[in-house]
Amino acid sequence: MGKNGYVDAMQMPSSTNAAGSAAGNTRDADSFSLGHVFAALVVFSFRLWYAVAKRWRKGMTRAEQMVKRLETHLKDKVMLEVACGCGEFSLAAAGLAREIHCLDLDADRLLPGLKNCPNVVFDQMDAAAMTYPANCFDIVVLYNALAHVELVLDPLLEGCLRVLKPEGCMLLLSSFKMDKAVMTEKLLPLLQKKHIAYRQYEKGAFTCIETDKMLYGG
Repeated sequence: MGKNGYVDAMQMPSSTNAAGSAAGNTRDADSFSLGHVFAALVVFSFRLWYAVAKRWRKGMTRAEQMVKRLETHLKDKVMLEVACGCGEFSLAAAGLAREIHCLDLDADRLLPGLKNCPNVVFDQMDAAAMTYPANCFDIVVLYNALAHVELVLDPLLEGCLRVLKPEGCMLLLSSFKMDKAVMTEKLLPLLQKKHIAYRQYEKGAFTCIETDKMLYGG
């Protein structure tokens, strides 16, 4: 309170300052709101993508997921699956590969769906003594089969490389703990002993060993 009962002008809030402060607060609030909206959209988009991806994966078998990841390796190729078991991988690859031969000693475990694939042929054969002619396959695949063939890895490996075309490649795919143990303890030392160059990488739950025939030093 100033002299004579008047309020001192210095003590009165300026209408201009008040308006500016209010405008600044409004701008800050707007920026704050837009930032929250943007952040919420980012989170929502990620959750939506994750939900769709999860649902897509859930509807596919593990073999189908792996085939999807290997599409460029398999598309329009002549493929051999060694020690195919029930033929799950061959069945999943039938929509991509031009022709598939899958072999195993046991024909009783084969999935019924293989009979409906005109480009898939099952050959009841010993994986360590394949009778295919040399240089006839673009790609040879062992899918979760290493634990079943660990006692014959040496002749099996030689046979796989023999039937590959000169520009062909071999893929050894393992997602099971036992298979990965065989891969680490027996397969990789054997490849090194034979001076066979290879690439090792991960695809989802799978450890993959890939070797091209042109990398074969034997």
